[in-house]
Amino acid sequence: MDSNINIILIEDFPFMRRIIRDCLLELGFVNILEADDGSTGLDIINRGKTELIISDYDLPDMSGIELLKVIQSSDGLKDIPFLMVVKETQADEMTGLLDPESQDFIIKPFTADMLGRKIEMLLGESPK
Repeated sequence: MDSNINIILIEDFPFMRRIIRDCLLELGFVNILEADDGSTGLDIINRGKTELIISDYDLPDMSGIELLKVIQSSDGLKDIPFLMVVKETQADEMTGLLDPESQDFIIKPFTADMLGRKIEMLLGESPK
């Protein structure tokens, strides 16, 4: 995948959203849509062309886990790579919830390099 993939970043805290967006920009990604809750994020995902979902665990309206379950149960969405952003205390909850083929999690705080490695694993290659 090149750096032109369509990414949806779903995070309710503007400061954290900016940090993750800055990491993505540092990694060379340019097509980043943002949502501040799970429902809005799902609406954007359902419009199509999303190639990577990065979602916080704690979201208003629809949590990251609820969003993940919707994605997993939809034939049209379940193959979109999904990266859940979690606190260290939430990491154990991810075990067994994620499809190892297309889903992973990253623990806050993280660096752009750490995020890049997770994305690389999900997409199968590094951004160009």
